Amino acid sequence: MNSVLATFTQKENLRFLQDFDVPLETLFNFFSVHENWGKIFPAAFKRIEFGEDPRDANSKGSVRRVIAFPLILEEKITQYIPNQLIEYRVISGVGLKNHVGTLNFIDLENGKSRLDYSIEFAPTIPMTGFVIKNIGEKIIGQAIRDAARQLRLNPRF
Repeated sequence: MNSVLATFTQKENLRFLQDFDVPLETLFNFFSVHENWGKIFPAAFKRIEFGEDPRDANSKGSVRRVIAFPLILEEKITQYIPNQLIEYRVISGVGLKNHVGTLNFIDLENGKSRLDYSIEFAPTIPMTGFVIKNIGEKIIGQAIRDAARQLRLNPRF
């Protein structure tokens, strides 16, 4: 029975690659500010704990609360390398376990950059991983495309 349950709660992976018509620093600065995520996702994002670096409130160790009714999650920044990498983990909430998001920022030169965003998670409720993955692909993919469009139109978005 345990092996059957493990099959229904297996790890899922999502990956998004998106090019942006803005310099690497602009791209990183947008995605590193917790509240900016609310500009592209149908959810509210709020920093509830400051990061370890007193010069950057959103750095490693910072925690954000995500409210996408009826879900409430908290995510903690576990790795943070300016203009290169942000990694976060979901530390509270229902429906997901072992959720890790990794954003790699790539300089394409000539004022262009790329976001390589991967997410892995396992569902806490058996047989929901496929559904969560498909919803995530749709919502997150659209949000990233919206960010690319908005930043192209207004790099200070």
